[in-house]
Amino acid sequence: MSGSGYALAVLFAINLMNFFDRQIIGGVGEGIRREWALTDTALGLLATVFTLLYAVVGLPLGRLSDRVERRKILAVGVFAWSVLTAFSGMTRSFGQLIVARLGVGVGEATCSPASTSLIGDLVRPTERARAIAIWMLGLPLGLGLANGAGGWILQNWGWRNAFYIAAVPGILCAIAALMMREPARGTREVHAVGDVAPRHRGVLHDHRVLACRGREAADRGDGVVGRLRGADDLVGRAARAEAQSDSTAGSKRRQLHDLATRLQL
Repeated sequence: MSGSGYALAVLFAINLMNFFDRQIIGGVGEGIRREWALTDTALGLLATVFTLLYAVVGLPLGRLSDRVERRKILAVGVFAWSVLTAFSGMTRSFGQLIVARLGVGVGEATCSPASTSLIGDLVRPTERARAIAIWMLGLPLGLGLANGAGGWILQNWGWRNAFYIAAVPGILCAIAALMMREPARGTREVHAVGDVAPRHRGVLHDHRVLACRGREAADRGDGVVGRLRGADDLVGRAARAEAQSDSTAGSKRRQLHDLATRLQL
């Protein structure tokens, strides 16, 4: 399996566990309600506070994913929410369970921003939609497994064991995330980003295409390290030529402006 294939498989598994651990409370909720004599309102509150915190924490974690290695963010997040899922089974009061589930929400908020960013840098633009579709399969599968398996575990082993069992795959996913290759940001893009001088746009585009193809060949192990380095060097040269052209154009504009000012005087 290629590096990008392995990473996509790990991201799919993490997303599946993300929704499995999130929804497991729905499969075992009746057992929790009976043990602590909770009202339906109290049980609904558990899901509400989880969702609200998940939404709020996702914003700073998205910004963090733009600055820090995303595989490490995922590994820490998956490990944290898995440990807190296990802790949910050890709680002795409804208040303790709320605190544990809030911690799960913080950990799970790392999944979407870090995973989608990684997919963008691991997969070619022509295959990115398919990769996102595979990753998103974790959502319905995770929800379905949580409701089905959660209810069965509740009936046979009790609701606490459901949380213990749910924690184990997540810890394995955290280890697998650390073994992923962290790709450089933007390496799969083959188009020029931003304002590019017209006479350099075509050259810059061609060399970025060459660099992208070189990286893809390197992923397949075709021994093209030299070609890859050469392509990257050409990209750098084109970018420097663009910057020099913009600087020259700016200098000429200033000279013309000075001349027009003198003529008006």
